Amino acid sequence: MVQALTTVMVQAGPQRGCVDCRLYAETGNPSSLCYVEQWSTVRDLQSQLRSPGFGMLLGIMETAAEAPALEVRTATEQRGLEYVRTIRLAPPAGPSATGDHDAWQALA
Repeated sequence: MVQALTTVMVQAGPQRGCVDCRLYAETGNPSSLCYVEQWSTVRDLQSQLRSPGFGMLLGIMETAAEAPALEVRTATEQRGLEYVRTIRLAPPAGPSATGDHDAWQALA
């Protein structure tokens, strides 16, 4: 699992707008992982959510022994998997109506 998440992290890192990617393991419970990507704008985040790399991440989540949590946060709100589904299924659009606030996604 760590190797698969590291592969996703390496692919996301050089993408336009990617500020940071990190993978955390819980002390005393190395099977509990938290993968975090931080994006400079909502538009960059939405582009990442549509990417094949994020599709790979969703596939990795499906193989988890326990149901993982997924959060998408902006400066003003927090969303979940339904938001990811909406973005992935929608055609690419122009600038986001939600502005260019800092955005990130997190998996636990």
